Amino acid sequence: MDKIFDVAIAGYGPTGMVAASLLGQLGHEVVVCERWSSLYGLPRATHIDDGTARAVQAAGDVDEALRDASPTTYKWVNGRDEQLMQSPEPEIGPMGFYNQISFYQPDVEDAIDHRVRTLSNVEVRQGRAVTGLAADTEGVELTLTPWRAADDDGAEQRVRARYVIAADGSKSDIRRILGIERDDFGFNERWLNVDVEWLRRAPEEFAMAKQYCDPARGHMYINIGERRQRFEFALLDGESQEEFERPETAWRLLEDKHGLGPEDVRIMRQIVYTFEAREARRWREGRVFLTGDAAHTMPPYAGQGACSGIRDAVNLSWKLDLVLRGLADDSLLDTYEQERRPHTNGITQVSLMMGAVANMHDPVAAAERDEMFKKGGPPPLERGPMVTDGVLHHGPDGTVQRPVGDLVPQGRVTVGGLTGRFDDVVGRGFTLVCDTDVPKSLAPERLAFLDRLGCRVVRLGLDAIDEDGVHTAYLRDLGAVAYLARPDFVLFGTAADEKEIPGLVDELRTALAWSPTQPEPAPQSPTRPEPAPQSPAQPEPAPRSPDQAVAALHRAMPYTRLVDCGMNPADARTLLADTANGRSWIAVAEELATRHSRAADTSGHRLTALQHARWAVGAALFAQMAEEADTPLKKDLYRRYTRLVGAVAELSEPAIERVEVPYRDGRLVGWLCLPPSGTATATVVLWGGLSGWGANYLGAADALTARGLACLLAEGPGQGEPRLEHRLYIDEDAVDGFARFLDAVAADPRLGDAIGVQGNSFGGLFAAHLAARDSRVGACVVNCTPAGARPAQPPTAQPGSPAIKQMAAAIGTDSGERMAAVLGALRFDPARHRIGCPVLALHGGADPFAPDPAALAPFARAAGPGGELRTWPDGEHTLYNHAAERDALVADWFADRLAPH
Repeated sequence: MDKIFDVAIAGYGPTGMVAASLLGQLGHEVVVCERWSSLYGLPRATHIDDGTARAVQAAGDVDEALRDASPTTYKWVNGRDEQLMQSPEPEIGPMGFYNQISFYQPDVEDAIDHRVRTLSNVEVRQGRAVTGLAADTEGVELTLTPWRAADDDGAEQRVRARYVIAADGSKSDIRRILGIERDDFGFNERWLNVDVEWLRRAPEEFAMAKQYCDPARGHMYINIGERRQRFEFALLDGESQEEFERPETAWRLLEDKHGLGPEDVRIMRQIVYTFEAREARRWREGRVFLTGDAAHTMPPYAGQGACSGIRDAVNLSWKLDLVLRGLADDSLLDTYEQERRPHTNGITQVSLMMGAVANMHDPVAAAERDEMFKKGGPPPLERGPMVTDGVLHHGPDGTVQRPVGDLVPQGRVTVGGLTGRFDDVVGRGFTLVCDTDVPKSLAPERLAFLDRLGCRVVRLGLDAIDEDGVHTAYLRDLGAVAYLARPDFVLFGTAADEKEIPGLVDELRTALAWSPTQPEPAPQSPTRPEPAPQSPAQPEPAPRSPDQAVAALHRAMPYTRLVDCGMNPADARTLLADTANGRSWIAVAEELATRHSRAADTSGHRLTALQHARWAVGAALFAQMAEEADTPLKKDLYRRYTRLVGAVAELSEPAIERVEVPYRDGRLVGWLCLPPSGTATATVVLWGGLSGWGANYLGAADALTARGLACLLAEGPGQGEPRLEHRLYIDEDAVDGFARFLDAVAADPRLGDAIGVQGNSFGGLFAAHLAARDSRVGACVVNCTPAGARPAQPPTAQPGSPAIKQMAAAIGTDSGERMAAVLGALRFDPARHRIGCPVLALHGGADPFAPDPAALAPFARAAGPGGELRTWPDGEHTLYNHAAERDALVADWFADRLAPH
């Protein structure tokens, strides 16, 4: 137990996941301990609101999380199906999402887990329960033991962290160990939960939530997204849990209440829950914090259980971040319970009131209730402020006045040509949004505070275009020139004019218990929004100036490379020109990809749509390529690129097929391109190097399929999706991974008997090594690869250079010693690595990585008489500037050797 984590999180449900993702994205070392050995995989919560959806947006890919979600309404009726009350029709709320959302919880958990798994500083230990806790003034030690026999490896584990978040549910082990009692609000009702999947299109009547307040037996249903439904039935006195968990009981109730049987739905889960309302008496014990159901439980009638836990995680995470960074005093963490308990308690009381209506079993009382509702019912339940005290602006009388404490809106904005949701485009954290020039209002020390805090200053109309007018209208409604928002989207305070802005900033500094352990840096201009969220800062050399950064991108991705890898020539010129004039590379490339993607969607002509889709892929490829390290931003950009490749695959004839190959603890992927006939005489497996992968080589695949060959565009260890999603890196045995693609080809009878391999750039080493060791390789092309496997600089020099960053990302470490070991193992020696098939080595005389053809000669020599070396004196790296000629020559060469006429 040498490592000390910043935060240990017990529990990996929505609350723990959100906390792990947010803290991990902020750069903290996090360990998660979860008793279940895998994600639960079934829905529990079924409803969230727009504010919670915004939190999910911060923690993962919200569009993936809500892909099967739908807006919903909530209708309450009596036993005769007469309406008692109904929620308003759902609408897009101020957070940018529907204010009432029916969702499928496993989709949300998958999306957040997906983000968490991309964070190398977050460790998830599943199958481990917390059985011991020991705390001191410096941290907390947790004892972990296997929860089930199947997970028992006989090893007890101990982890130490500076702080602990208990998100381990209503039966929290940590709350029990700490001896924290709970107050019981006296609500205990048993209900059968039956989750089903529709076997046909769901009738329209089920596209909502409907509560039957029937004294004979209360019951309800709610849609779970588009394809699933939840039905619930109250258990009456004398009815047993065992009886109600039998399948025949569920089918009887479904038939009796809704006329549904096995031909209509499939039961996914059937379980009896006891709805309760309890609250822990304290939420903090030293360095341990209770969150979610560990701190509070409530009946489900307001649909706010999961929402409340996620709000806990968002509130606590940003405060822990400031304390862990040494910027705020530990006393800031006391405001977590101070802020969250009143809001959660209020929602619990609303849930109890609604629960009393739903669980009224006395027919006389139910009739009186119905009459009351017919006369107008109880007053509407108004949503109160999210926070009423704590880290907020207080008036002269010491009180907090709304709208302070409410959530600030999220509209669509454009920054640097990239348009999207405010948080995605501007970034997350503290934000000062204004319609005035803030630097003129603030002294240098205040600017330095905002910069240290990471507060983004957004001048509407200058730094960001308010596309829908949401933020401009909000300022107008506030009667303010500026508002200051917290990372949990809560309004800290407003400034009615420029003169009030300095006081607002000073009050925030005081409210945060600001106490940086290091001197304030020299004041800078306030942080301006960059398009799209950035990853947490990592130690690295002095940053390049914008001019240097742009010049480096232009050198790495010249016009010839852009066009070679699929960009529309006009787009390539636009990208280079706009970025030379100061626009963000990623923003411009994403804008171009979006334009072509929309054109493909609306074309109405397959071939035209296919061309636009391919141009979209080319632009998206170079958007992600500008992000050298494996940051969350790069992963999100690569996922979008992959989705666009999928659109090309569907439009192509024959359709391009996605191939997945199991390897170690993950999978390798590829795109299989078939000739027009659908069967091939032979197949070429083709891959790239450190930065260009898979569909990067669609042009080369076109040349091969036109000659009757199939082409598998592969992404192996250290490349693309295997690296970004499965953490499969290049190591001394990486060639074994590329050999798995030969297995996949050999197993497909459509692909012929002969196999060739082509490796471009650094990937040429894998092609040569594979040809030397695997007799199934019938021909090999090595394109602009130095046999010594050296990047442009040795690993010990210029650690911040693009080539070294790319190498570090591919190998999975920036350790110079480790890089040297891997590169040494991959060095190609023709005396030891003899190749028994024809080899074609391609060389460009203007290639900065291998200007001397002698660097490619060992590959040709390894094949003896079957080896040849072709040189283009003016050829750039991988012969970008001779792309069509290169692809035609290589395709002819493979056809002649693998499928001679």
